[in-house]
Amino acid sequence: MTMKPPAGSSDAEFAALDAYRDEERTLVVIGRPVPIVKSVLRPPVTWDAVTPGLTFPVLEYVVTPAAVAWYSRTIVSPLIGTPPATSDFVAPLFFADEPMQCIGTLFTRSGRLHANHFVEALAPVPVGATVRSAARVTERYERSNRQYYEVECVISIHDAERDQPAVRVRATLVI
Repeated sequence: MTMKPPAGSSDAEFAALDAYRDEERTLVVIGRPVPIVKSVLRPPVTWDAVTPGLTFPVLEYVVTPAAVAWYSRTIVSPLIGTPPATSDFVAPLFFADEPMQCIGTLFTRSGRLHANHFVEALAPVPVGATVRSAARVTERYERSNRQYYEVECVISIHDAERDQPAVRVRATLVI
């Protein structure tokens, strides 16, 4: 399956998305080009592996105008019926899948069930900004014979001086 880039963007800007295809599930990773190569050689997530405090490799990328336009056209427009006005800032929900992207650096799957999700905007993210995503397992517990774990991901705007936290995403997953 090959994605078509949004109108006004070059094919090269989205060629990277085809390179990040999830081979096991044969789905294309949506959102933006993330500098990780997915491989089926990674193990699936297990209860023993997701201990609280486990940190995932930091992801760093630039939020391109083409990726924001693609997100608006394919995710936002079908929900509201009309394309949203262009903005100089990225919608916080653009980063909703960031915990799963971070989990994907170590494991082939994030779990069997997505039980809860929380997105908190801390600061506006300008289009074209370099962002860093740092995720860690904050909690794990059992309830009704199911094993849950919670991942917290902080997306920060990165510049030469410092990282400013911009979006916090928490996802609760069932193994």
